[in-house]
Amino acid sequence: MYMKTNKLILCFLALAFMSTLSIAQPGFGSGSAKFITGTVGFLKGQTSLNVKFIYDNMMVGELTEEAYIIQKTKEQNRAKPKSGDTWATKWKTDRVDRFEPQFMDWFNKSIKKLGIVATSVTGEATTKYTLQVTITKTEPGVYIGVSTFGHDVGQETYINIIANIVETANPSNVLASISVTKCVGTSTSFANYDTGLRITNAYVNAGRALGSFIVKNCK
Repeated sequence: MYMKTNKLILCFLALAFMSTLSIAQPGFGSGSAKFITGTVGFLKGQTSLNVKFIYDNMMVGELTEEAYIIQKTKEQNRAKPKSGDTWATKWKTDRVDRFEPQFMDWFNKSIKKLGIVATSVTGEATTKYTLQVTITKTEPGVYIGVSTFGHDVGQETYINIIANIVETANPSNVLASISVTKCVGTSTSFANYDTGLRITNAYVNAGRALGSFIVKNCK
């Protein structure tokens, strides 16, 4: 009886340990998309689409982005001099280096069946239509660790976006406006402490959710 009990305990501990090593998927399927106005049928037959990212008036958690950067920079500098300034720079450069490329990659994978290739631009767009992706909220979240049963502990990381498709020659003419909310970003359990990686995967899901929604409604 004693040996059987020990074996059961060891099996339980082994399973618990293995569960902490399990890989959490990057939230595929997360992100709820819906039309605010318009339709996307006009994209049928198009072969290219320019994409512009907009961060004006973005909220970070419950703060404005400006207030969040000031607060976070001070906190980091108190913990380690100059580290906050480095963090503040990376907060902005991560958009171009990490977030936007992943959004574009998965957005293009999702709209491939339409025969459209989307390209991120910062200057003048040259296509008939332009997709304006406004990030309205970034929730950085908090990752504490993994529970005994393999569940992530902390606050979810996610982004919300508003995607407007406009005439390139007349940007004020919004042909379709789409809201994509709660695009959650996770990664492997051991890498979840990297806030930037979690946010990167939130952009993956935003691109995927938006692209899939456009394909579904492009009739």
